[in-house]
Amino acid sequence: MTEEQVGNAHTASALTRELMLRDSLRAAGVGWWQVDLREDRMNWSDTLLAIFGVDESAVTGSYAQYRSFVHPEDGARVARADPVCRPTADGDQGGELEYRIVRPDGGIRHVRERGEVRRDRNGSAVSAAGILYDVTEQRLAQLELARSTRALQMIRRCNTAVLRAQSESVLLEEVCRIAVDIGGYRMASVHFASDDPQRSLVLAGHAGHEAGYFSEVAISWSPERPEGNGPAGRAMRSGLAVEVTDVDTDPRYAPWAAAARKRGYRSVISLPLRSHEHNLGIFGLYSAEARGLAPAEIELLHELAEDLAFGIVGLRLKAERQRMIDTATMISHTASSSTGSAFFEKLLQALLRSLGAQAGFISADHTDAEGWVSPICAVVDGEVLPRLRYALSGTPCEDIREGEDLVIERDVCVRYPRSSALAALGAQAYVGRGLFDSTGARIGTIFILYREPLRQRALAASMLRIFGERVVAEIVRQRDEGRVREQALLLDKAQDAIFVRTLDERVVYWNQGAQRLYGWSAAEVQDRCVLDFKVADAAAFRAASEQLRRDGEWLGELEEKCKDGSHVVVECRWTLVIGDDGAPQSILAINTNVTERKLAEARLAQSEARAAHAQKLESIGQLTGGIAHDFNNLLTVIIGNSEELSERLRDRPELATLARMVQSCGERGAELTSRLLAFARRQALEPKRIDLGEAVEGMLALIRRTLGEHIRIENFVDGGVWAVNVDPNQLGLAMLNLCINARDAMPDGGRLMIEIANVVIGEDYAGAGFDIATGEYVMIAITDTGCGIQTADLPRVFDPFFTTKAPGKGTGLG
Repeated sequence: MTEEQVGNAHTASALTRELMLRDSLRAAGVGWWQVDLREDRMNWSDTLLAIFGVDESAVTGSYAQYRSFVHPEDGARVARADPVCRPTADGDQGGELEYRIVRPDGGIRHVRERGEVRRDRNGSAVSAAGILYDVTEQRLAQLELARSTRALQMIRRCNTAVLRAQSESVLLEEVCRIAVDIGGYRMASVHFASDDPQRSLVLAGHAGHEAGYFSEVAISWSPERPEGNGPAGRAMRSGLAVEVTDVDTDPRYAPWAAAARKRGYRSVISLPLRSHEHNLGIFGLYSAEARGLAPAEIELLHELAEDLAFGIVGLRLKAERQRMIDTATMISHTASSSTGSAFFEKLLQALLRSLGAQAGFISADHTDAEGWVSPICAVVDGEVLPRLRYALSGTPCEDIREGEDLVIERDVCVRYPRSSALAALGAQAYVGRGLFDSTGARIGTIFILYREPLRQRALAASMLRIFGERVVAEIVRQRDEGRVREQALLLDKAQDAIFVRTLDERVVYWNQGAQRLYGWSAAEVQDRCVLDFKVADAAAFRAASEQLRRDGEWLGELEEKCKDGSHVVVECRWTLVIGDDGAPQSILAINTNVTERKLAEARLAQSEARAAHAQKLESIGQLTGGIAHDFNNLLTVIIGNSEELSERLRDRPELATLARMVQSCGERGAELTSRLLAFARRQALEPKRIDLGEAVEGMLALIRRTLGEHIRIENFVDGGVWAVNVDPNQLGLAMLNLCINARDAMPDGGRLMIEIANVVIGEDYAGAGFDIATGEYVMIAITDTGCGIQTADLPRVFDPFFTTKAPGKGTGLG
């Protein structure tokens, strides 16, 4: 062979290798580029053009144009790391970069680049080449998993805060802080709905970079007002999450866009705080990124908002319950320790403290000849005022009707401009009630005043009714000592079970709250021993009673029975009532149903377990996915070169066999890499709509060959099995791994049953701690007659790489 022929052969061989390498890179979705820096001439591969979303005609061929696609936020970092841009070698010839590019259509992609630079003897770059591939999907999968994990962590921390909270304001600030610190939001806020004419959403708590935002903007839930048609107003009215993915492009966010941009808010989601069928307000999350949330993340944030609403309602009920307890205790104490005017003074002071009102009056229902009223008692700013008079005409007291409350939530002075007393006190809100005796005769009036608009209308009216009844009872008692027991009617308005029992545990008083909780009426339990009908744990009850007699009171929890046979957990507050002779007389019991709180604690434990599992899978996924991508790059080179060696060594069979073995091992490694990427959620599944019965029937031959003749396989398929969307390859691999495990559990032979049937998952199953949604499914059940799984190993059966088999016997990622 001549020298020219040898040269041509080498040239042809090099060209063949280059073409094979390019084909391998194209098949792997990897783009390549080459640049002559002295002439500023750059070549782009077809795959690289596709990744950047440009046509070949739009490429000028300059390296500067190539770098112009870098995302502005990544530009400085890429420039610092790019060896091409450095005047000297600085000890390196290239490296690997990961950054974002902005395509001409505005799309953003995440790419990873590896390049090498050739330099002259002076260290100046003369040429460079590299490869680049798209890693957007794996980055988005990582981001979605991380966001869901953060949402689960937020739920866990929120539930902890709910269970530990003693104050509503502290709870709101803590949950907003959790959203900022753990969720990564720039700002979080809670607004409560107001029924004022503007239907305002009133700020109740926030955390993060608020910077006066809510002082600058107005938020409403009225559909007739422009400020009521943003995400908060729409979420409040619909009861659904409302998302603004970009404040700059959503026209309905225009009234707030400028203020939001100034503070770095790019996207917003508003979540309703739902309590039963009523929306308390809005939980708002403001992000520094313009992005939409995945449905799974929105569902988790909905759960977080519901948990927060549950905590708010619980704290309000607890506060109201405590007010009721304090009221019952105060009424009992006042009745026994005060008489005459001192009784009314203490009662009115307690009422104002419990409701946060600034002034209160108890008046007899009679006027003098000039139309003036002299109150029985008047308290302003905590101080008892000496006897005074006020004109009844032109005041709200004139408009009170029998059996009704008069509640004026705001602007009372505007509605009653003739009342100089209201103006002098600076009153904004009024709550009043007429006092009527048992015959229906009006005997007086009780009313309270606020210097700010009233927020808790129902509570104020309810408490006024309770105190008003007690005032009536005392007026009547002072007039007629024989009617003292009417005060017991007050306790029937309490939500809690309040009853009195004798020292030998027999019921002598049983309020309507006790009837609602336990189911028995007062007539059914009168003079019955509580041990005979409602005590579930007699030993615990007797231990509590012993401590009560020793300490004078007992606080704790008991499980008790109801009339319908159900059980409830109650929080008990028992007080030993002492008579005038200093000896114990009876036991006052106030029991609160805390069964729902116990369920909330169970939900917290479940959320913690889910968050821990998600964090573990995220860590494993990041590790395996990172290794798999780099390993895949190496396998591309190995497979490509082994194919070339096989072709070139066809005349040397002994060496060609070795080359094919290398190629086979490389392909097996690529398959393992594919499985690793699938586990790490960086390789998309390829679901198809298939008939499971037919698919499993087609696998049986392979399963029988794999398991051997010593295992009998039985296949049961119900009629009318629904079609499903599933990746057939992954399904086959999963079933084969299960069958292999079954075979290993039956070394001496046995039976393997495969059953396929339609199933419907209901709330009972989905709510029992299983991570599955309700709906229609097709079940594949694989049962064997082998040795089974040890109970201690059951919690770990789905952990990657976990096995109880001897070394080398496990299925790895199976």
